[in-house]
Amino acid sequence: MSRITLAVLAFAAIACLLVPATADAHPKHGGPFGIGIILGEPTGITGKYWMGSDQALDFHLGLDGVDNHRNDNFGIYVDYLFHFDTGVNASAFSMPFYLGPGGALVIWDDNYRGCNRFGNCYDGNDNVYLAARLPLGLAFLFTRFGGEAFVELVPTISVIPSFFHFDIHGALGFRYYF
Repeated sequence: MSRITLAVLAFAAIACLLVPATADAHPKHGGPFGIGIILGEPTGITGKYWMGSDQALDFHLGLDGVDNHRNDNFGIYVDYLFHFDTGVNASAFSMPFYLGPGGALVIWDDNYRGCNRFGNCYDGNDNVYLAARLPLGLAFLFTRFGGEAFVELVPTISVIPSFFHFDIHGALGFRYYF
């Protein structure tokens, strides 16, 4: 069984186990909209809008390609997230796990020729990258002042320029809700 198949099966199993344990994850102070910074892949501005107690829409605007294979790039990322209770809750914070489907659109000036460790090959031309994403993350929601710190790993499968190239992005960030 390939690594990609195992990864997809693992994510599906985790999602099925956690579905009944939804979390009241929305920060208790501040409003439903948060904005902040994200570091990693991508690096830039992040936002999140809570559409209920356990579902949110997040977005990231920033630079992609921390491996220095791509320069002069910009990406737009949007994800629909479901939050699940991890059992770690206190009066000052809660720590839900989240996952959900998403997409990425990255435009870059590619000056790299060759292939990376996942078999993604670059031809040295400018490209548009369109991909499906499945963010898996852990949020640390501060209930006393309406902030959120998060860390996430994001398996990504490209659709354009070539179908089914697999990559894993990772990032950490902070948002303040108002």
